Amino acid sequence: MKIVFWSEEAACGTTSNMIATASMIVARHDCRVAMLSAEKNAHDLAGNFSRPDSVTVNEDCAYYALEGLDYLLMAGKYGNLTEHHLEEALQSVVDGKLFCLPQGKRMLCDFYPKETRNVLNQVIRLLDESMDFSFIDCGSERNDWTKEQMKQADLIVVNFSQTSQGLDHFFSEHADVSEKVVYLIGSYQKDAVYNKKNIHRIYRIAPEKLGVVPYNPEFEMACREGKLDRYIRGRRLLLPTDMRENFFTELEHTVQMILERSDKRGGGQVVSGRDRQSGIV
Repeated sequence: MKIVFWSEEAACGTTSNMIATASMIVARHDCRVAMLSAEKNAHDLAGNFSRPDSVTVNEDCAYYALEGLDYLLMAGKYGNLTEHHLEEALQSVVDGKLFCLPQGKRMLCDFYPKETRNVLNQVIRLLDESMDFSFIDCGSERNDWTKEQMKQADLIVVNFSQTSQGLDHFFSEHADVSEKVVYLIGSYQKDAVYNKKNIHRIYRIAPEKLGVVPYNPEFEMACREGKLDRYIRGRRLLLPTDMRENFFTELEHTVQMILERSDKRGGGQVVSGRDRQSGIV
């Protein structure tokens, strides 16, 4: 299941919304999720999670000095990528269930833009074959490659900030007609004028197509400090009266919305990654 995260606005939380959603999915469900960023010069997704105590380098690999996308770009120059290449490049960030593609230094992207897109296409195809979900962060890009990814996606998550400007502009330009689009408000504050109730009413968005990720400075700090996985797991220690409880409750609602929309688009229940024939572990 391929899900594209995208926004018309820059810096509206698209990436953080994606990793929060992915983290909650693997914390609550028996799924395997892979994330990759298609944005140029994007921050390394792996930096939001705890680092392993040691990093193993495959000395038999001819490109072991490179990692992540850099490694795949070099490997892809000499033919099609395989599951072995993807296994070498992906980094497990949560219990062998959540993976991301490290950005490396992306030093080859400027020199090989066409090759970069071809490699990303191959990576996404391999992820679709081996994972339950592949999350593609397209940021606010509007190039032809991004448009093609959105066209091919099973589901598109359109991200907004909680302001009238972005919402007004989007819904004046794009009618809410696509069955494969859901909407997500980042840094959401329920007491603001543009809360869920008013957004449903003003823009005629069905409740089952709008999710929110509440504003939470602790969540943002956990991302910056590479402790997001620990923060998500820490929910079980909270009391019902804890202020963070609303963050987790709304995030779980958002995850459930995405899973339900994915089931409708995919025509059935999510298949556990453990049941797939894949060498990626």
